[in-house]
Amino acid sequence: MHSPPRLKLSHMLAGLVIVPLLFELAFVLVLATLLRQAEHEAIKETHAKIVITKCNKMHDSIFDAGNALIEYKLTRDDALGRKYFDLVANVLDDLRTIEILVHDNASQEKALSDLQRSCGAGLELLESFRKTINQPEQTITPVTDIKGARQTTQDRILGSIQQLVGEERRIRDVAPMKRSALRGQIFYAFTAGIVFNIALAFVLIILVYKGLVTRIDIMVRNTQSIVARDKLLPRVTGSDEISHLDAVFHDMADEIDRIERHKRELLTIVGHNLRSPLMSVQKSLDLIDSGALGEPPAGMTKEVGVTSLTVKRLIALTNDALDIEKIEAGGLEMHISGQSLLAIIDSAIDAVDRAADRRGIFIQRPFPEVELDCDHQRLVQVLVNLLSNAISVSPDDSEIHLEVDDSATELIVRVRDNGPGLEQKVLENIFEPFHYGISLPNVQESEFSVKGTGLGLAISKAIISGHGGRIEVDSVVGQGSTFWFSVPKRTVT
Repeated sequence: MHSPPRLKLSHMLAGLVIVPLLFELAFVLVLATLLRQAEHEAIKETHAKIVITKCNKMHDSIFDAGNALIEYKLTRDDALGRKYFDLVANVLDDLRTIEILVHDNASQEKALSDLQRSCGAGLELLESFRKTINQPEQTITPVTDIKGARQTTQDRILGSIQQLVGEERRIRDVAPMKRSALRGQIFYAFTAGIVFNIALAFVLIILVYKGLVTRIDIMVRNTQSIVARDKLLPRVTGSDEISHLDAVFHDMADEIDRIERHKRELLTIVGHNLRSPLMSVQKSLDLIDSGALGEPPAGMTKEVGVTSLTVKRLIALTNDALDIEKIEAGGLEMHISGQSLLAIIDSAIDAVDRAADRRGIFIQRPFPEVELDCDHQRLVQVLVNLLSNAISVSPDDSEIHLEVDDSATELIVRVRDNGPGLEQKVLENIFEPFHYGISLPNVQESEFSVKGTGLGLAISKAIISGHGGRIEVDSVVGQGSTFWFSVPKRTVT
């Protein structure tokens, strides 16, 4: 069993062009044919009128030629002789015109042939009488004979003319009716063409809408769904390039889902099997460093510090990776409750104070007596990220300023450093995941600093957005940077 032929998108587009074109060509051909028929009928009517006029004129010219010949015989006036020749020439011209006009009409062949013979015989008879006028008296044809010959010639020509004119009158009388009928056909054809053209346009619009626009719209929405990690719409029908591309989109979405599942599984393994041992190692290193387990041997303090920072880096990387996964999965969990901003600032400074002290960096801090609804741990996480970044870019023995603006509707917290500042192209993407905008070439990393994961600012942005606020940065190269965030202020009841 043969499968049906695949209708390509190019075939559909070609059909949209060819079908209207073929219709327009057929429409123009029909109109041209009808117009040509109407023109032909008009020409036939005109020819018929001319033939009738020429026949009547030719009959009159024969009569006048006979009279001129008789008068010339009686008066010998040369003017009458010239008139006779002019009238004969007119008869011959009219006869040639009639021959030209009816030569393609087979039904007029016999009438035309009779007219030609009648005219020829009549003109020969008149010419024979003319030649006898200047001969000796005894051979001159009497006038009564000339009149009789003229009458005979006229009667013969009149009979042929009546036969020819009768057919031409019929053509002349029928032609207007035929033209009227053709005009009606042209009107109906034109109207039908317009109606059919409109109907064809609507049909093509529907076909394009169903076959292209609707299906392309589904693909666009599926593309947006892939970006937003939403469920895709059902596969589009058909066997053309659009359906094939949509099938690729669905396969790609399935593959992305599979990779996402594997990533979540991997992060779950990391969260359960890596973070807990690292935290245990960190606690042990802190105990050694603090001397709680006894004074460490000489030279071990530095190694313990470096190892502790490395473990902290791994823990931070693990926590940030888990947070990013939560953000991508639909947002971080927020536990909103009434909190003191002062307690949040204290917790954040305590977390980075040791790293700041080792480099001689002093954190200028406010003492706000403000309460707000927030997630204490998450807001501390934001401040720790901002302060850690400020410490990593600030020169030794410098200051970091932590400022708070308290308004009736919101709180604004600023962290201002004296680092090298950030270029505009860095600022554009600094809150994107894995963006290391603060790791500038001219910043010296100390032995006790913790290199960023490239996730801290992205996580901070998600946390502040979860609180209904926003986070921004103002920076000038050579003059430092100010990271700040705002959160709505809610009175605790």
